[in-house]
Amino acid sequence: MFIAKNLSEEGPARITSVIVDSLRVTFAKIAAFFYPDASELSLEKGTPSIGSNVRIAESAVIGQGVEIGENTTIGPNAHIGDGVKIGKNCIIYDNVTIAKSLIGDCVVIKSGARIGLHGFGFEPYKGKLIDIPHLGRVVIGDNVYIGANTCIDRGVIDDTEIGSHVRIDNLVQIAHNVKIGNGCIIVSQVGIAGSTEIGDGTVLAGQAGLTGHLKIGKNVKIAAQSGVLRDIPDGQTVGGSPSMPIKDWHRQTLFLTKQIKKKF
Repeated sequence: MFIAKNLSEEGPARITSVIVDSLRVTFAKIAAFFYPDASELSLEKGTPSIGSNVRIAESAVIGQGVEIGENTTIGPNAHIGDGVKIGKNCIIYDNVTIAKSLIGDCVVIKSGARIGLHGFGFEPYKGKLIDIPHLGRVVIGDNVYIGANTCIDRGVIDDTEIGSHVRIDNLVQIAHNVKIGNGCIIVSQVGIAGSTEIGDGTVLAGQAGLTGHLKIGKNVKIAAQSGVLRDIPDGQTVGGSPSMPIKDWHRQTLFLTKQIKKKF
C-alpha cells in the first residue's frame, strides 16, 4: 500500500506500506511504467471488421482491430484508431480523430472533433510537471450528436461516458472521467472539468464552465456564461458566476444595476 507522508500512521498494521511524497505522482510513475504506450493511438492488433454498406473515404485511416457497423460513413481524412468500435448508421465527418472509444448506433460526429485522446492531467512535483497517463476510454451511447471541433478526453482509470440521445454543440470541451446522462443538451463553448457527473435531461447553455468533481442533478438548467463551483440538486435552474438559483441571480443583477445608476 502506498501512503502519503501525512497519513503514514494511518496505514493498516498488517500491510506493507510504502511512504511517498505524493500519491498522484506515484500513480503517474507506476502507470507510465506498466503502460508505456498509453498515450499512443495504436495498441490493438487484428484486421478491421467492417459491416455491410459501410462507406469509407479513400483518405481515411482505419486502425487495426477496428469494428464498424453497417450503413456507417467515415469521411475524408478521418483517423479511427486501433480497437475503436463504431456502431450502425453512424456518420463520422471529415478530419475527425477517434481513439480508445466505444461508440453506439446512430451517432453523428462533425468535422474536426477529437474523441478519446489524452486529457489535460498532470501533477506539480519538485518544480516539474509530471504527466498522469490516461488509461480509460470514451464510451458514447446511441443517437448522440457531437458538433465540430469538440473534444472529449478519455478517462484516467474509469471511462468518460456520454449517455444516449445527447446533443453536444461545436467547440465544447469535456474532460477526463466526465459522465453525462441521457438526453442532455450542451451548447457551444461549454467547458466541463474532470470527473464531473451530469444527470439526465440537463441543459448547459453557451460558455458555461463547470469545475471538476461536481454532481449536477437531473433536469438542471445552467444559464449562459455561468461558473458552476458547487453541486446542483435535481430540477434547479442556476445562473451567474459563481452560479446561484436563477431568481437570486436576477435579483442580484437588478440590485447592482440600481446601485450603479444611483452612484452615477
